Amino acid sequence: MNADLIVVGAGPSGLTVAAEVAKLGLNVIVLERREGGHSESRAAGLVPRVTELLASRGVADRFFKESSEQQEWPFHPGHIYGGESGIKWRDSESRFDFSLRIQQWRTEKVLLGWCLDVGVDVRFGHIVEDFGEEGDGYAVMARTSSGEEVSLTAKYLVGADGGRSFVRTKLGIPFIGKDESFLAVVADVVSDYPIKTNTVHYSENGWISAYPIDESKFRFIGVHAKLGSIDVSPAKGSPVTVDEVKRYLCDLLPDIVNVDDMNIKGLSWSNRFGDALRSVSTFRSGRAFLVGEACRIHYPASGVGMNFCLQDAFNLGWKLAYVLKGYSDPSLLDSFESERKPVMDRFLQSIDSQCTLQFTFTEGGKAHRDHFREYLLPLPEVKKHFVRELSGLTHPYDSEKGSHLLSGERLPDFDLILRDGRCSWVGNELHDSEFVLLDLSGENVFQSLNVEAVAPVRVVCGHGSMLPEVMIGVKALLIRPDSYVAWATDTTPSLTEVEEVLSKWIRLP
Repeated sequence: MNADLIVVGAGPSGLTVAAEVAKLGLNVIVLERREGGHSESRAAGLVPRVTELLASRGVADRFFKESSEQQEWPFHPGHIYGGESGIKWRDSESRFDFSLRIQQWRTEKVLLGWCLDVGVDVRFGHIVEDFGEEGDGYAVMARTSSGEEVSLTAKYLVGADGGRSFVRTKLGIPFIGKDESFLAVVADVVSDYPIKTNTVHYSENGWISAYPIDESKFRFIGVHAKLGSIDVSPAKGSPVTVDEVKRYLCDLLPDIVNVDDMNIKGLSWSNRFGDALRSVSTFRSGRAFLVGEACRIHYPASGVGMNFCLQDAFNLGWKLAYVLKGYSDPSLLDSFESERKPVMDRFLQSIDSQCTLQFTFTEGGKAHRDHFREYLLPLPEVKKHFVRELSGLTHPYDSEKGSHLLSGERLPDFDLILRDGRCSWVGNELHDSEFVLLDLSGENVFQSLNVEAVAPVRVVCGHGSMLPEVMIGVKALLIRPDSYVAWATDTTPSLTEVEEVLSKWIRLP
């Protein structure tokens, strides 16, 4: 075998899976058809939950630094839902109570650096043309941009090659859903006097969102009630023109901007996208897996799609690594689909609901939006729910009947005062992708548990500080490498109980 894992696609999800597997000392090859990184903006931010995951690997600071090169202050406390502003990230109950404004190409740049640091072999200009099962793995044939044929083998294969996924098509996994009914226009507009503040606006002509990218550019997204109709819009692949953007700005922001005064010089990037909605029925076929946009396409409502892709990748990455290292039984990989597909299905329901709310430009649609904006969105519990929805946290992972209410949930955010006197954020304990058995009882009940030498489990004893309400009274936690709670208890556990819990996830001697 040339590698333990071959990943097809060097977008955010592919690079994240690769880094998660390689950081445990495994051989990973990434094949990317592009010659190198791109300068397209595409996705434009990270939500608090994803920043938590990146921080748990010790790489979040790289994203903060990179985003600060794009904007002087890239930290945004609010967000939109269904085209309506008013969501506050402080309701995420995370220390990262902001979305981080960062263009996707910058995200990929940082992830690529992480991959190279942990030894991933990233090969640009490699187009995968065929693959098939070979022994206990896959043989992959690719062609370089210079025409050279490259044959590789690996134990596992991951398709992270986007909405037109070759891997998905070759595996014969159906991509089911609906076609678009309208096309939106997105453009990064270069102007002498760009829009300087986050702007969301409705009119009888449609909906628009605009926000600054840097000192000379702003991102514009517009859905025109008439011009965006699938019957009259230019074809999906046709270029967006400066005149078209000016027409959208004039029609959708007539009382906010004077287009003539902006001196628009051009578009650094633009695209058309619609409300097509498609997804797979399964995330895997044998030893091959799909991740990110290879699993679904959708309208980018609220702009959080990439964040769900990254969470898919964090879920799959450590599981592949554990199975490849022999720490866990291959059946662990079944949980990738059982955990992430319900999250995907709920996310796509949310997208469909938001599009209906946002883009029904009838009198009834306007009345519904007005009612939603005035009476529902201001309710604290509604806002908190939407924060969880945008974070992908409304559907906890399955746990056994009678389990603690924390089981299957995201690890709450709190501090630890450790026995050696250090004060630490609980997420810092996950830098090495281990399970963390956390003793908060003060009784050091796991001191005789001898698993660290033979399994990726680290025992930590400390005092919980700044505890959220859900953590009050918790005596012990088993934290997964992707910072989900595998097990929790409000009583002092026995070693037998803990060993039984651990054996569900890893092979104990």
